Amino acid sequence: MLSGFSFAEDKDDSGRHLCIIKEDAKSLIVLDADGKKVKLTKNPRRVVIGFTSLVNLWYYAGGKAVGIPNSRSRENIQAEAVKAARIGTFSNLNMEKIISLNPDLAILYANVNNQRAARDILASNNTETILLSYRNYSDFTRILDLFVRLNSENPEKGKAASLMVKKIDAIIEKTGKLKKPGFLSFLFSGSGLSAETNLANTAHMAMLLGGRNIVTGKNVPKGSGRVSFSMEKVMMEDPDIILVTTMGNGKKLAAKMKKNLANDPVWASLSAVKAGRVYFLPNELFLYRANEKYAEAFLTLAKLMYPEEKWD
Repeated sequence: MLSGFSFAEDKDDSGRHLCIIKEDAKSLIVLDADGKKVKLTKNPRRVVIGFTSLVNLWYYAGGKAVGIPNSRSRENIQAEAVKAARIGTFSNLNMEKIISLNPDLAILYANVNNQRAARDILASNNTETILLSYRNYSDFTRILDLFVRLNSENPEKGKAASLMVKKIDAIIEKTGKLKKPGFLSFLFSGSGLSAETNLANTAHMAMLLGGRNIVTGKNVPKGSGRVSFSMEKVMMEDPDIILVTTMGNGKKLAAKMKKNLANDPVWASLSAVKAGRVYFLPNELFLYRANEKYAEAFLTLAKLMYPEEKWD
């Protein structure tokens, strides 16, 4: 193990494959993250959203909300959403406040049990609800498609979103023809490192860009986004590039991680370290879901993974 660090496991085995079953001019029938069939009315007027990244995605697709979760920073939410009522934290929703807003649609986050309970309460209160899992770019594209369809009165938003996805597709197509670099993606929270599987956001993007994640194999629990990982495995796979996302103050945590690893001969022996290819990624593009900035995030990552290519 990397000396001085503990490794955590982030596991979610809930269904994640959002599916639109039927659509007409006024409504959609959808399978949510739990495989539950729900009917959603298009162009809802009073929407509450239980997860900040889903707030930004909803606004990007042309929607508006009357209630959103508390956020540590206004920089993490759309400017248009700042005036919306606060409905508690994503892990502890204020049901009394939500019900007082008289929502006609509640968009909830599948990765928190509290929000599953909220779904049942709101459904019994005749509020349409949908439970969504949003951990990476592939989730983003499915949810974006749903949100654009739900906000059918704002077709220009849908066109802008489609253009961004095409830009990303072009980057992915280009990298698909290049030599696959081996990569290792870490989340560093200050208390420890956790290694990312291809379900986690940064590793998922690197995988789509043609990278070969060394965190794979039968020993990786199904549905896990972040897992324990041995230094022996890192040495054996010897990744070409190491990607680090920090949970908190990026500069301070980067300095702390470098200091902790400075005297580790095993770490120093890795090809990525020798070549200076350990990269600390910007939080706004990689810790948080990039949403409308996903094209920027993909281009940033592609430049790091394939520095010999022209990306103008």
